[in-house]
Amino acid sequence: MSKTKNSQLDKDLAEFDKIIAQKLEDTGVKSTKKQQTLYFATGFIASHLINYIFITIFQLKFLEWWLLFIFNSIFSGLLLVLPLHNTTFSLRFKMFTNKEQQIRNKNKKENTDGPSQAKKDILNLIKKEAISFSIFYNLIFYIFVALIFIFYIFGSFEPASNLIASSASSIFIVGFVSTLPIKNQ
Repeated sequence: MSKTKNSQLDKDLAEFDKIIAQKLEDTGVKSTKKQQTLYFATGFIASHLINYIFITIFQLKFLEWWLLFIFNSIFSGLLLVLPLHNTTFSLRFKMFTNKEQQIRNKNKKENTDGPSQAKKDILNLIKKEAISFSIFYNLIFYIFVALIFIFYIFGSFEPASNLIASSASSIFIVGFVSTLPIKNQ
């Protein structure tokens, strides 16, 4: 009797593996338009924080430098879409595999017939968690790196040059870090 339960458990877990593999293929390298819009909007807002620093601390007048501020906001918003997507996809893959392992361990301990939660709910929750953490992590990291570039590395530059150099450099660093693989613990 325990062999039939174990074989049924293995079948359910194999089915869950197929669902995860299919979901990863479906969500693969493409982001939905809704996700891309969300990524752009959050990147656009984060770049406005950098612009605000230059308007208040460095006393750049918005009416004189409006073209630079608009260009920086659009440029930063567009280029932050890639790191946000990369981190979301990496986290989603890691969370899928971790959740699958947790379900497998839980079901073996309880010796139940199948996963205790609805599979689609788990996958949707993981997707939302990955997107939320990716946005939070990347934008905090972007602002932190930009502040280091603004005040320490490019602090002796003219304010307009500092804005361009610090924005471009911080986006490059965030983009580079987002392509690094996430290690399993």
